[in-house]
Amino acid sequence: DPLGSWTIIVKAKDINQNSGVSLPVNVTITKSDLFVDAMVTYNSKGVPNTSFSTGDTVFPYFRIKYSGSSGTFLTTGQYLVSVKNPSGATMANLTAVYDANRIGFYTPTGYSVSAFDPGGAWTIVIDAYSLNDGFGNTGPNFDASVRMDVVTSPLGYLPFVIGGAVALLGGILVLKRYDTSLEGFEHLEQMIGGPIPRGSSLLLVGDPGSGKTVLSYELLHDELEVGRPCALLSYDAFPEDVQGRMSEFGWDIISHLRKGRLKIIDCYSGLAGQGEGALRDPSDLTELNIQVTSFITKAKNAPVTLILDSLTPIFNGVEAKQAINFLQTVGAKVKKTGGLFILTASRGAIPEDSIAKIKSIVDGVIELTLVRSGRKGVRYLSVLKMERRRIASETVSFEIARERGLVFRVSRFGILRAKLLQLKIKPGQPSEKQAPSAVTPAKAEGKHVDEKGKEGKTPDVSSKGAGTR
Repeated sequence: DPLGSWTIIVKAKDINQNSGVSLPVNVTITKSDLFVDAMVTYNSKGVPNTSFSTGDTVFPYFRIKYSGSSGTFLTTGQYLVSVKNPSGATMANLTAVYDANRIGFYTPTGYSVSAFDPGGAWTIVIDAYSLNDGFGNTGPNFDASVRMDVVTSPLGYLPFVIGGAVALLGGILVLKRYDTSLEGFEHLEQMIGGPIPRGSSLLLVGDPGSGKTVLSYELLHDELEVGRPCALLSYDAFPEDVQGRMSEFGWDIISHLRKGRLKIIDCYSGLAGQGEGALRDPSDLTELNIQVTSFITKAKNAPVTLILDSLTPIFNGVEAKQAINFLQTVGAKVKKTGGLFILTASRGAIPEDSIAKIKSIVDGVIELTLVRSGRKGVRYLSVLKMERRRIASETVSFEIARERGLVFRVSRFGILRAKLLQLKIKPGQPSEKQAPSAVTPAKAEGKHVDEKGKEGKTPDVSSKGAGTR
């Protein structure tokens, strides 16, 4: 098609022979120039890099953009990219094709730096007017290039490498020693983004021995301390063992049992062959459902907390579909009261498809892992999801301490950074007025209290009063 001024005219005619012609519209057809945009080099790990050594592979990447106000990008074709050494000699011509994942042109083969290649400043070049989109648009108007450095003799840098390694190791040792702070159970609330929302279900899933049961007991104790009626469906321990285990951490539940605020439904005795316990058949989900309903009814519509520890015997005793239907039914009843339904599950003891189904129907998922190295083990916790909350994506290591429960190892620099963000420093404001009167602001249910109250006083809201941490 010729370049220049074109005219568009619309002619119309209907079945009744009525016709008409539009006024002419003039448009100008011009040629677009192609130019290279965002030209970089990647290493074999897919990371942008400008320094390569013997054995490394260079992968050039670039985008082709049309000139003009639209600024659209070309997404078709194959183009040559030259790799030139410091003397300007072409060492290789690579073919770049469009990669939709990278949104640009990429050379899948790359250029491997050999031991015979000279060191120094190399260039990746796209020759002028070597680009053509097939419609007569060409470019670039001049050679497009990007520099990369080839280091073929790393021995000259050996003293610097050794000095840098020593400094890095020293810094790592210092950080490991001083950049760790043991934070209490309140840190979990910060990871969740506030208290666990009322009227929700929570899955604690992880490796055996990772601390799922201890975490569920700590959540149970917090709920009891604020006066909420609770029930524990114990499939992994006798009731007296539950009392003994919780007393080791300083969580007294005897008074709550006497007052009727806590009910332990013994599902373990029947499994262990030590009598019938609360259920004649622990896999009888109908009877278990009746007992849960009775407990909710006696609470007189008060928000209740129900903890099921753990799901393994249930899935071993009935079909997965029946077990999941039971969890949905019980969870709906508990959530209707505005309470919490907390489940524990061991990874590997329940089929993965069942775990995935449970994760999809609960409101929150906390994952605990146990990484063993010789005789030692390190526990980690991460919050995978929590409805109505903005969660932290970090994975934090923690310990299980006597008299305290879960204790998190948190970076001091991370805590300092979070506190600095809370200050919201204003330009020109005196520094003595920038410090808040409390180190860690309390959080009310469903809200984040980031600064001082309206009258300049720090709100004193108890975390336990706001909800389960």
